[in-house]
Amino acid sequence: PIDPESVFLKFASFLVEIALAETSDGGLIGIGRPVTNPYMWYPVSHDGGRTWDPAAMAAFPGYCPSLTRTASGAIVAITRFPYISARVSYDDGKNWSLPVILDYCGWANQQAVEAEDDVVVVTYMGQIQRPGQRDSRITRLRVTETGLTLDN
Repeated sequence: PIDPESVFLKFASFLVEIALAETSDGGLIGIGRPVTNPYMWYPVSHDGGRTWDPAAMAAFPGYCPSLTRTASGAIVAITRFPYISARVSYDDGKNWSLPVILDYCGWANQQAVEAEDDVVVVTYMGQIQRPGQRDSRITRLRVTETGLTLDN
């Protein structure tokens, strides 16, 4: 059972849109944002989610995050804001690349999955706020030693 006084629940109670990924040592990292703040917060668990360090402000802004760990151990973060963008970390989320813009639409609730080794497929909404416009989109990202590249 989950302890209602756990650090994670206290952290989660002020965040929405929380994403989690496993680290190389079996821990977990997360990103999420307070409802009224575009900057992400970054919780860390060193024991598989049993306990959590207090969340700290993350290095980048975003809404609707997803985290995907790839075969090489890189973690790819996809966020909305600015635009639909992706960042990669090669050290379990301690440092992140500059954003790679995937699309310029103003809205997205994306999902990302590793489709083949170090290739992440991202699905998201495009022009949901403009009736009649194409709404569902898919793009591919390749994780390389030097960063992320679009792989469409």
